[in-house]
Amino acid sequence: MIEADRVHSTPRTDSSSIPEGPSRRGMLAGLAVLPVVGIPGAASTTGADAELIALGKRLEPLVDAYYTARQPWALAMVQYDRELKARFGDPADRNYQDTPEIVAAAKEISARFGLDKAADQLSAVWEELKPVAVAIDAMPCMSIEGLS
Repeated sequence: MIEADRVHSTPRTDSSSIPEGPSRRGMLAGLAVLPVVGIPGAASTTGADAELIALGKRLEPLVDAYYTARQPWALAMVQYDRELKARFGDPADRNYQDTPEIVAAAKEISARFGLDKAADQLSAVWEELKPVAVAIDAMPCMSIEGLS
């Protein structure tokens, strides 16, 4: 039995059916060193995508801040939902509108778990993040650098 000489290779067992010529790996390596032709700004980050790249750099810390603010909101929301369901059942099973009792309990639970404060903080970050994300979404990408 033929054994492989490397971890990620399997030796050919029937070399007569394999055509001679350059290997796929060799072809890909050759293509990797060729310049990109026909894509404006492909070789430069200061070209057509400079504004897009700058917006991306502004967006990254905002996304981090969003997820940082989202964690306490999500925890408070889970606790709020769990307690409200424990007291009054699942909203889908109630078959009636929220009563004054449910509304009052919801306000008390929300205040106790800090849901409103967490939601306000999350909204504030979202209001900063949204225009940058919309601007990025509206811009065409003209280079590989603009995709990152």
